[in-house]
Amino acid sequence: MKFAVISVVSLVIYHLSTKAAKAYFGVVDFSYFLYLTSWGKKPVAECLMYIYSSVMSYFKMKSFYGFSVYAITPLTIFSVLALCKEKITSRLKCAGFIALCILSPMLMIFVMGAEQAPRVMMALPVAFASSILIAYRGNDFKNIFFCIAGVVLAIGVMSSSKLFYSDKMAHDADLAFYYDVISTVRLKEPSFSPYRNKIYFYGPYSVKNDWKVDNSDVFWNSFFYWDGASNRRILAMLKMSNVADFTPLSESEEKKAKSIGKELKNWPSVDSVGTIGNVVVVRLGDPWF
Repeated sequence: MKFAVISVVSLVIYHLSTKAAKAYFGVVDFSYFLYLTSWGKKPVAECLMYIYSSVMSYFKMKSFYGFSVYAITPLTIFSVLALCKEKITSRLKCAGFIALCILSPMLMIFVMGAEQAPRVMMALPVAFASSILIAYRGNDFKNIFFCIAGVVLAIGVMSSSKLFYSDKMAHDADLAFYYDVISTVRLKEPSFSPYRNKIYFYGPYSVKNDWKVDNSDVFWNSFFYWDGASNRRILAMLKMSNVADFTPLSESEEKKAKSIGKELKNWPSVDSVGTIGNVVVVRLGDPWF
């Protein structure tokens, strides 16, 4: 109950502070929450099926990469019921509490009526550790839990290493791809310079990454492909990588760049490059929308 009260108070403070910040900075409101909600947009039966398949994926080792180990959490319920020497009422109460703990991170799946991205499931490790800790404290076979903890730690280290290495390789591939694109730009515009010109990438391009890990969400993805190739994200990536510091296009310049990009050929053709004033437009591929 204390946790529930704190959560509600935190949500209210977050809502009010966000509203105040948007009003102060003049930010236009956009309900990302409602955009991702399936309730009211799809049939109830379909939403319930999404909820069931999403929740069960965590217990069938079919969820996002690195989450497979969560499938062992139901074993903590069994360990309390079968290996604990407390009274049956105490064991049932403890088992019920663990079950609620295990399912608690899935709350947003029920609220949204659809599968959630890994970043939404931040409570998973807390629920995972809590369920094992509760079972450990009320169990006489504590050495088993030490062994489980060691195995889980090893799996976690391996999973994290693979994910971040795949991301590192994606970043290296992005930079190599950028230099390749710029060589094509200079064939068409020999005087091109990031100090004088602006650049706009039109359409996504899937940069190859052999280190891709299946079902790993945004890890391994290219900035030139993810989310339809967001131009501002690409420019921010180049700046943070200390490669080039391009000035982002204004709204009117971006509108003109898109109109030019529609008429160009896809990269690596030399005709994938066009110009308007000091803005160089490169069409990488066909836009998603």
